[in-house]
Amino acid sequence: MGTVGTVTITLNVLPIVLERPYLTYSIYYRGRLSADGNISSETKTQQQMMTELQDMFDHGITNPTVFQRSYDTNLATVMELRKNVGMDTSPIFFHGEEDKLGNGTKSDAASLTTLKQKVANLKNLMAGQGFTDLYIYGVDEGDPIPQLPAWQAIHDAGAKVFASGEKNALVYLAGNVVDVGVIAYSLDAAEADSWHNYGHKVFLI
Repeated sequence: MGTVGTVTITLNVLPIVLERPYLTYSIYYRGRLSADGNISSETKTQQQMMTELQDMFDHGITNPTVFQRSYDTNLATVMELRKNVGMDTSPIFFHGEEDKLGNGTKSDAASLTTLKQKVANLKNLMAGQGFTDLYIYGVDEGDPIPQLPAWQAIHDAGAKVFASGEKNALVYLAGNVVDVGVIAYSLDAAEADSWHNYGHKVFLI
């Protein structure tokens, strides 16, 4: 059978603007800005980092961690790249590889005073570029007890703490001072309620 006829249709496709997600989509992003980037998870040139940030953003990751060290002069450039891509400006999850702000700080008075000043300086740097609600990374799936004084110092300096730990253990040992717990593999309603009862959040990886 041949063609019976044709129908011409004109479509008016309206733009669709999705609401920002109510969940926080993050990832442990280890990229650090360096003059000599390489093909790895670590050091990046500006072009490499911009491309990776854009790729994450295009796939729904709007708040990856910041691994650049707090004392690195490249940190301001990293935050500018994130802002140019459209990443969330609040909250900001600062891992700070090798900084040891929230993991490894001694509990003596002098060390805690120094920590408070470092966190205050970092908070001011972030605020100056439009980033607010700063979270400092704590222990990585380890014993949180030795770091409790440091985490309290971070709070005293006006920042918050996020840390990873075992299911049901982290909230039991430190749920009152860990503002965001990062739990692996599975999460049940009872544990989520335990975090929420402190007024805190829990993420699942």
